[in-house]
Amino acid sequence: MTNEELAGLARTGDETALLELWRQSRRLAWKFIQCWTASARLAGLKPEDLNQIAFLGLLKAVQRFDLNAGFKFSTIFIRIVQNELSTATGRTERQRADPLRYALSLDIPASPDAPEDLTLGDLIEDPQAEEPFRQVDRFGDLEPYLAALPKNQQAALYRRFWLDVDADTKAVNAALWTLRHPQNSRRLRALL
Repeated sequence: MTNEELAGLARTGDETALLELWRQSRRLAWKFIQCWTASARLAGLKPEDLNQIAFLGLLKAVQRFDLNAGFKFSTIFIRIVQNELSTATGRTERQRADPLRYALSLDIPASPDAPEDLTLGDLIEDPQAEEPFRQVDRFGDLEPYLAALPKNQQAALYRRFWLDVDADTKAVNAALWTLRHPQNSRRLRALL
């Protein structure tokens, strides 16, 4: 029997036809259930809950199906199941398809048994976090060379390369010319 014939019999109260229709439509329902599993988990639902929601959607589809309307039963069933899953999970189809649906706050605790001040953000490695410490080490190594420069050139280099702001171009160029002198440049290259 076709789904349409079974739906017509189920609508008259034939329980055997209803169960056979569910058996034939369950695989189609499962296809949509799998798409909504992640959203369901966020809503606190289990796969069994989604299966029951799909069955209730089947009951609604049987009530709304009209054999003379010219539609296939599966068309009505799919629309109703999608609406029911959307309602149950509290998410629309567009929200479910959103790639950011799994986004979590980095401020939530790392795990239930972790200390409260340990968050997910603390566990993510940040390679750029070490850079300021490396710069401090390099600056410390350069200190003797910079100390030999006049104060205005020291300040200009500090503003330009340490603070990354505009500095007196003349003073920066003069300081770099001094540091590039062969006597200084050989020792500075050793730092690199």
